[in-house]
Amino acid sequence: MATKENRSYSRPAIKKVLSVKSESAISAVDTYLNSTLSAIYALDVILFFISDEATSEAANSKVSATFDEKLKFFNKKIHTAQKQVEEMELDEIVYTQEFTKEYLVFSPLCGQYIQLMKKFDILTNLIDQLWLNGQISSGERKEQNNKLQRHMLNVSRHVINASRTAMRLAQAAGKEKEVQESVAKIGVSEKLAKEVLDTTKAMQSVTQEDSDETEPTVLSA
Repeated sequence: MATKENRSYSRPAIKKVLSVKSESAISAVDTYLNSTLSAIYALDVILFFISDEATSEAANSKVSATFDEKLKFFNKKIHTAQKQVEEMELDEIVYTQEFTKEYLVFSPLCGQYIQLMKKFDILTNLIDQLWLNGQISSGERKEQNNKLQRHMLNVSRHVINASRTAMRLAQAAGKEKEVQESVAKIGVSEKLAKEVLDTTKAMQSVTQEDSDETEPTVLSA
């Protein structure tokens, strides 16, 4: 029988299916999703080992508040665009590609982030519908999509920075070894384990924040 020290921790999970169709959403998934989910998981692991309830609660609350703020922003934009589509009785659109994948969600924050990605896809679908029906120009479509991409970029950066800060706290508390060992033993998949380890390693090496005009560091392999 495996001892407590060398067996994997049995974590509860929820299965979530993410399906996106717009090119903007598929690109956002490719660019931000794995690194952000990995950073969320790393944050959970790190905060567990820091064992400071106030610090953990503050970090989780701050990330959750960011997600809530962006969800409200996207819902407002979706409502406005949907109303315009319905009033003008615009033709439906179809897409030639689709990304669909099932994820195991180990943190409420991961669930919030996947929901945000779904909202991003819904809104970019509506923008494409308005464009194909001649209601907005190609330039307007590009500008709106670029602005929404920056929102997703900033969310990803915020989560990664929160994990980065937590890792520095873990190092200061002498908990770095425990964090690394726990991440290495996660019982999900080798791919996810590598992504999380890459996330924690990147946190140690990056000391300067990315500017608002540059792409975020992609931490997944």
